Amino acid sequence: MMRQFVLAVSALLLCSLPLKGQNRLTIPAPLDELVLTVVAPDGESSVALREIFAKHRQVILDFVSARCPYSLRQLESVRKALNARSDDKANEKNFAPVLIVFVDKSLTKIRQAIRGKRLTAQVVWDKGGKLSDRLKVKTTPTVAVVDRSGRQVAVYEGFFPPDSNEYGKFFARLLKAVKQGSPLPPRPIQVPALVSSGSGSGSGCAPVG
Repeated sequence: MMRQFVLAVSALLLCSLPLKGQNRLTIPAPLDELVLTVVAPDGESSVALREIFAKHRQVILDFVSARCPYSLRQLESVRKALNARSDDKANEKNFAPVLIVFVDKSLTKIRQAIRGKRLTAQVVWDKGGKLSDRLKVKTTPTVAVVDRSGRQVAVYEGFFPPDSNEYGKFFARLLKAVKQGSPLPPRPIQVPALVSSGSGSGSGCAPVG
């Protein structure tokens, strides 16, 4: 009986050992442990997402690419909405933090894209694509509202509606809703006037990188 027991235990231990070449299950690091490169006029630095999530429950991430024309058009709308927010000192506390996340491989291209723009949001470089891969971003532009666990509360893909003023209004509503914890605005619906104006439909660039 003892011999049978020893053999049974040995078999269980043998089965529990990982086979050579077997893929082990890995638990991804929390989102706030990722480190991004801050792109500033005077150079580059690093920022850990934990530093941002320490002050905010949710963050708006705007994934863009310097080589994507739809990203550049969307970025202009976002810039106007952010600048309007910075001018509204009375309600500034009612808005959410925004990170403009470039997914390009070239830092030079990123600097060319933001040159001369008055961006009040922090511009970061997702070097190596760790953040965009974690959130499975497939196109630019993509706006994602996320919490520190990496859960995507909402995702808005593409430059839609393809009208700078309308998109700017949508983004301003999103800023306020995230900060206040109120229901997030639905994906904007393109009105007939915009369709007939020749603006076309909203779109984006894929793959990122």
